[in-house]
Amino acid sequence: MPDAPKQPDMSQTDTTSRRPARPSPGRRTGVRTVGPALLLLALLAGCATKEAAPLDLAPPKAADMPRPNVGDDVHATSIRGLTDPNFDTRTRAARDLVAAGDAAVPALGRAGDLLVPVAGGMHVSATRSVLQSILDSSPDDGLERHLGSPWPNVRRTAAESLGRRDRWSAIPRLIERLEDPDADVRAASAASLRRLTNTFLGYRAQASLGGRRDGADRWRTWWSQEGRSRMKDRDTDPHAAIARSN
Repeated sequence: MPDAPKQPDMSQTDTTSRRPARPSPGRRTGVRTVGPALLLLALLAGCATKEAAPLDLAPPKAADMPRPNVGDDVHATSIRGLTDPNFDTRTRAARDLVAAGDAAVPALGRAGDLLVPVAGGMHVSATRSVLQSILDSSPDDGLERHLGSPWPNVRRTAAESLGRRDRWSAIPRLIERLEDPDADVRAASAASLRRLTNTFLGYRAQASLGGRRDGADRWRTWWSQEGRSRMKDRDTDPHAAIARSN
């Protein structure tokens, strides 16, 4: 009786013809990935990371926050507090700076916009709202003086604040800022001019140097031919004075 055929020894079989096993869903060879639910959670938390990095849903760490360059100013501690990971510390720092008023403006100017990370991978300015609160409480002449500040963030905030006041005496100073070297200052000044006068003369803050100069000249011409006389009429109109006081 013939012997039964031997079963092949798989340990000796050439394995080069085998099809490689397909990776299971959600995994790739040599690459760490996460499932859709975890990725969505990470995105909503503002901390989605590179594919090889582990998820970190914790609040920003102190090492991730910017370090403001404010020197040894008396308000330096409060400025640094604006970037503290602790919410209560940031709130207390902002309150102290607003209470200091104009005296804190130079330190806030030196700190710049001081961008800090927030949820969603976005960044916001830690100093902008503080500056706005201070300058919105400044008298008109002090606000116009801040338009000549050496720090762009202070000039921009001053231009924005002037646009919220019905004071046409600031228009010449705002026209000057249309040629400011900082684009944000130019844009804020143009927006305030439109808001005050309800006039649009085609000025674009992002235009070329020649285009910005032409736009500023159009505003100067408007002021000399029309704006100045309209301001005088407003000053002598009792109804306009009542509206401004409100």
